Amino acid sequence: TTLGIEFGSTRIKAVLIDEKHATVSSGDYTWKSSFENGVCTVCGAQEEPAAKIPLTLSLVAGSIEKTYDGTSGLDLGADDFAIEGIESGDEVYIAVINTDFNESNAGNYLASASFELGGADAAKYEAKPMELNIVIHKCPVTVTPRSGQSKVYGESDPSIRATYRGTVSGETLSGRLSRESGESVGRYRITMGTLESSNPNYAITLASETFEITP
Repeated sequence: TTLGIEFGSTRIKAVLIDEKHATVSSGDYTWKSSFENGVCTVCGAQEEPAAKIPLTLSLVAGSIEKTYDGTSGLDLGADDFAIEGIESGDEVYIAVINTDFNESNAGNYLASASFELGGADAAKYEAKPMELNIVIHKCPVTVTPRSGQSKVYGESDPSIRATYRGTVSGETLSGRLSRESGESVGRYRITMGTLESSNPNYAITLASETFEITP
């Protein structure tokens, strides 16, 4: 006798025949199967997930630059980045940008950014984190000493008064202006004093003015 077995996607059939090819017995069994979320409900087989396609992201401007404004963090949008590697016809875009940058002071920094993708075909792709070069420039400020400041020979120097413009809203300059050394009667150039070292977030321009010692 010979046993023949036929396997189908939802049915198995068996036929037993004798040496004259006459059917001795036969039977079949039907089942319901499905393939959901990459798993076969009958055999337990799992579909290997397809490898994600890596995307290459770069900053359009090459680096991030801003002028000190007293605020921390970065204001980045999808338009600040160029994307390479999207297959023709696929819809993929940058939906969310996450950074670990929380500095506000003027200076040069390195930070990292990670990305969440959006679009109908986003699941096919991955965007790996990238390093960002960040420059916060000093905010320009102009300091103008008041004209006509003076003292009488032999007296102590008064505080040198000045006005300024360009500071971030709510902030003031600290430190003191100074003048060229000397105690003889005459005019002395007003200098930066401690203004520059006391205000590291500002690029200070000092207008030309003199202090006079009178007889």
